[in-house]
Order: sequence, then structure tokens, then C-alpha cells
Amino acid sequence: MKDMGQLLGAIFLSVIITGSGMYIAFPYLYPTLKSDNADLVTQDDIKDFITADNLTADEGILLQSKYQQFTDHAYIQSSQTSLLEIPGTKMNITIQENSRISAVFSTPTSLSLTSTADRVISFQIILAIEGVGNISTLVISVDDENDISYYRIRTDHIHLYYETEELPAGVYNIQTFYKSFIDASGGALMLSDNPEKDYPRILLVQELK
Repeated sequence: MKDMGQLLGAIFLSVIITGSGMYIAFPYLYPTLKSDNADLVTQDDIKDFITADNLTADEGILLQSKYQQFTDHAYIQSSQTSLLEIPGTKMNITIQENSRISAVFSTPTSLSLTSTADRVISFQIILAIEGVGNISTLVISVDDENDISYYRIRTDHIHLYYETEELPAGVYNIQTFYKSFIDASGGALMLSDNPEKDYPRILLVQELK
């Protein structure tokens, strides 16, 4: 328990230090970086969300909706601490004056760990509207065993949602990024894309009034 407490303390210290660096690096292009817990989501959930009937009066009127699936290979190693665009996973939208933008990014994740992987592996995934703001979440693995002699794959499904305030009319770019949150060895993250099983990466972008 003592070792585990020290390990968790190290994780929190690393998150604080690295998080501070992210706020320094992103203040102009992505001024509102923050984290959010990942929620499980299915393709049926996304398809249901697209329909205008699901928007209440408080949420506003749906003016347009853009939806796209992505199957470009997306793979990153745990030693890659520089921010990278998720391949192909972006779109733009042209809106009227004083409209709001809502953006949803949903993707399966496969976190692979070698037998010699570090005990803590962490990746950050970011959904951003260029020049407006962004939201992010972490995919984390913490092993409490000292010696693990086998290869592991851990799967999950993340769902990021970001909604803006009213914006000026114009064209806005919606982008996605990822990076290793902690410099580590023996880990890798793949954003799964298997259309046959209905698990692609998706972006859903809407204009609201």
C-alpha cells in the first residue's frame, strides 16, 4: 500500500506539472483547455443525437448538422509527448451570426502494453474548435504489480462534447489531437477503426440558435 500511495502521488505531481505546460502551450489557439470524464457511447446513441427531435427548447434550434466517420490509421507511442493531429479526423462548419457550435468526438481506444511497459501509461485526447476552445480526456493505465511478464490490450470508448457560446458568423475548424501525457516506454494507443463492427471514429458538428 505504501508503494501504491507513492505511485499515485507521483501521478498527481506529473499531471500538475504537465498540465501547467499545456496551459502555456495552448493559450492563444485553444484558450480553454480542460479535462472531462469519458462516457461510453454507441453508434445508435450518435445517430439518435443527430435528429432535431432530441433538441429541447432550452438547447435551441438546430440549423445544420455535419456527421462524418473516419478510418485513417491512428496510432501513437507512449514516448510521443508532442501534440499530434489525429489523422484525418477534422472538419469545418460555416455558421450565421450569433450561432453556437456543438461538437461531438467519439472513438474506440485500444491501449497496448508490452511486458516491459512502465507502470503508468497515460494519453491525452483533445477535441478543439480552432480559436475558440477545447476539451480533453485522459486514457490511463496504472499497474500495481511490480513484474508483469505478458502483453496486454485494454479497450474502451471515449466520448467528448464541446459547446461554444454565441459566435460571429464565419468558418470554424473542428480538430482532434492526441499525445502521450507522460513520457513512458512500452505503451501505445490505437484509435480503433472497424467499420464492419460499427466502431469507427466519428465527428458530429452542429450549428445551434
